[in-house]
Amino acid sequence: MTKAELRDVDRRIEWLLKSQEEFRKSQEEEFTKSQEEFRKGNEELREAQKKTDEQLKKTDEELRAMFKKTDKEIEKLIKSVDGVTKGIGRIPEGLAFASFKRIFKRLGMSIEWTNPNLRRRCNGKEMEIDILSLVKKDNQNFIISIEAKV
Repeated sequence: MTKAELRDVDRRIEWLLKSQEEFRKSQEEEFTKSQEEFRKGNEELREAQKKTDEQLKKTDEELRAMFKKTDKEIEKLIKSVDGVTKGIGRIPEGLAFASFKRIFKRLGMSIEWTNPNLRRRCNGKEMEIDILSLVKKDNQNFIISIEAKV
C-alpha cells in the first residue's frame, strides 16, 4: 500500500471514528432528552392524578352531603304522607261517629257511653278501635265496636 493510500485509509478511519462519536453523542442527547420528557410527563401525570384524587374526594363529600340531605327530606316526606293518610282515615271515622248515633236512636237504642279512637296494647301489640260504645235496648246492654275502613 502506498503512502497516499494509507493516508486515505487514515482519513476514512478518522471520518468513521468522528461519525461514530457524533452518532454516539446524538444518541446520548436523544436519550437524555427522552428521559427528561419522560420525567416531565410522569410529573405531569402525578399532578393530574393528585387533582383527580382531590376532585373525587370533593365529589364524594358532596354526594355524601346530598344523600344525607335527601334522606332527611325523604323522612320529612314520609312523616307528611303518614299525617295525610291518617287524616284521610279520620274522615270516614268522623262520618261513622256522626251517623251511628242517629242509627242507634232510630233502632230504639240508647247510647250509654262512647269512646272514639280507643287504643290498647294486648300481648305486646297495639290495637285501635275507631268507636267503642255501650248501648242499651230493652234493659239489655250491648258493646258495639265500629271500624271505618277506607
